[in-house]
Amino acid sequence: MYERCNEVLLIIFYKQYCILLIGKKENRMLDENFLKQIAIKHSLTPIEVDTFIARFSEKNWKKTELNIAMEFNIAEDTIKKRLKEIYTKMSPSCFELECNSKGKFEILRTWLLKEYQRIEEAKISNNEIHKEYITDDKPNQVNDYTNSEIQLDIINLKSTPYIERPPIENECFKNIIEDGALIRVKAPHLMGKTLLMNKILANTIKHNYKTVIISFEIPDSTVLTNIHKFSQWFCATVGKKLGIPNKLNNYWDDIFGCNDNINTYFEEYLIVECRSPVLLALDKLDRVFEQPEIADDFCRLLRGWNDMAKRSDKTGYIWRKLRLMLLHSTEAYTSLDINYSPLANIGKVIPLPEFITEQVEDLAKLYQLDWLGTSEIEQLMAMVGGHPYLLTQAFDYLQSQKVKLSELLQIAPTEKSPFSNHLRKQLWTLEQNSELATALAEVVNTNLPIRLKQIQAFKLESMGLIKLQNDDCSPRCNLYRQYFSTNLLNK
Repeated sequence: MYERCNEVLLIIFYKQYCILLIGKKENRMLDENFLKQIAIKHSLTPIEVDTFIARFSEKNWKKTELNIAMEFNIAEDTIKKRLKEIYTKMSPSCFELECNSKGKFEILRTWLLKEYQRIEEAKISNNEIHKEYITDDKPNQVNDYTNSEIQLDIINLKSTPYIERPPIENECFKNIIEDGALIRVKAPHLMGKTLLMNKILANTIKHNYKTVIISFEIPDSTVLTNIHKFSQWFCATVGKKLGIPNKLNNYWDDIFGCNDNINTYFEEYLIVECRSPVLLALDKLDRVFEQPEIADDFCRLLRGWNDMAKRSDKTGYIWRKLRLMLLHSTEAYTSLDINYSPLANIGKVIPLPEFITEQVEDLAKLYQLDWLGTSEIEQLMAMVGGHPYLLTQAFDYLQSQKVKLSELLQIAPTEKSPFSNHLRKQLWTLEQNSELATALAEVVNTNLPIRLKQIQAFKLESMGLIKLQNDDCSPRCNLYRQYFSTNLLNK
């Protein structure tokens, strides 16, 4: 017994010593493989991966963005745009990025150091690195990337757990290959829209499509608030990703409106230059919805494309080569007129439901959590529902921390839980709208479903915070009930 105690004390001392060393080496270079895997997890493009690694390597911490831009032989504004997109993609993991307009580099650097330390501590305890950052048989995963966005998406599908939600995938595959197709994927934030997009795009490779992904997180406010700048940015960006030279000056005439000019540029130049059909995926379209200066015109443009593809003349033949995939978060509806839907009644609408029990069980198996039986799965779903992101965070935590499910459920609505960043973000959003905060407080403070004003119910459902059944409102999951009953009612 005495020898066993000494052994335990020695192990504890060793672990603490190693942790101390990690702390002392906080300013050392973050492991490049760690940075690459972080980039993969957050769906950075190949160019963004290079920028991310360069900016957050130790040798560049004291350099300015101008210095980094000079090393890449590009403009400083280009580096800033890339970093802006990187910060946006990292914000679901590092919530402070979204809450602070300044100091984003230091905020993310600090988070990366803490995350790296967490992984190092896990290595000491478990003698292995958590699977969310290392994938088997893929040591050169990032180095094997091509400059094609679709190739990156295929790799991400292999390294990121994906659970199918039949018949959604087959519906998307079937519809997107039709002439002039338009599908619209809508759901609250973090429900799996981007993963579904990647799955669909990967499937289209065998059809030899030209694939373009446009994220509306990239353009800055000066572009999104000026219809002329936005229109030219959109045309130039699509052309660039298709590998077609910019000839806007040859086709643009200010006598005509921006939509007319965009139509001309696509119809007479971009589409005809492509022998294969073009699949244009527009991600984060909700950001356009939030800009009154451009939203109506751009949505009418997309409607017009969908209508022209149905024509039987030469124009229709050209536009049938274009397939559109639109992705947007429903949170944008909270700032819109409830009676106005920017893209109502066009295309095939694909809502993303929560996971059912069988799908959650499949996800648990992917995380090799075989000890989670049906009873444990039901307990977890009683807390977080079938929310893909919350479930993934839960399984990440259970796997890395080697804790019991009961321990996770106990800390779930607290700052110590893996859900804390997500919960704080939702709380911050509610605090910007006192009316919605008050309405949600009523819902979480009542054991039975209640009726809210129609607009309040619609907006809270769009945010993914409540579920509606026959106009009766109840919290989407117990996690939201417990967290918001404490944090909203005490304000």
